[in-house]
Amino acid sequence: MIGRTSLIELLRRAVASSGAAETEVTAQLDDLAVTRWNRNQIHQNLSRLGQTLTVRVIDEGRVGLATTNDLTPAAASAAAARALRFARLQRPNPEAPRLPVPAWPAQPEVTAAFVAPTAAFSAGDRADACGVVITAAQGANLMSAGTFATSAHETAIVNSLGVEAYHRGTKAFVRTIVNDG
Repeated sequence: MIGRTSLIELLRRAVASSGAAETEVTAQLDDLAVTRWNRNQIHQNLSRLGQTLTVRVIDEGRVGLATTNDLTPAAASAAAARALRFARLQRPNPEAPRLPVPAWPAQPEVTAAFVAPTAAFSAGDRADACGVVITAAQGANLMSAGTFATSAHETAIVNSLGVEAYHRGTKAFVRTIVNDG
């Protein structure tokens, strides 16, 4: 994960480099890990780091959008330039929506959605948790299958009209099916 300060600064720079009348840059990062089991045996463990940066510009009633999975400053600026180039290929739309303006206090209430132990859950931790279900199913002469996923994520948005927001959170998800055949 990048962290609030670095991520907001990256988005500010992309907004500043745009050259459009209005620019909005969002970033979404997700660190996902999944363990799956079937017939009382773990068969898959995977992890995936995902990141997306999206630039939306509004220039003279024309809207352009560009997306990248490269979160370097150069790539963010390049995405802003592409979004402006795409906007200029459009016909002006006098009804094009404007970007939002800040609608909250300077210090919005922060929701504690990040749980460090969830973010730190390892493949071994997930395997142990799956093992609880597997052992219980075996003890009852049943078959189990399921998925256990954990993730940590960051989302940030900055626009040229003063909106700046950041959220960091974690998720845990368990689903199991137990049957007697």
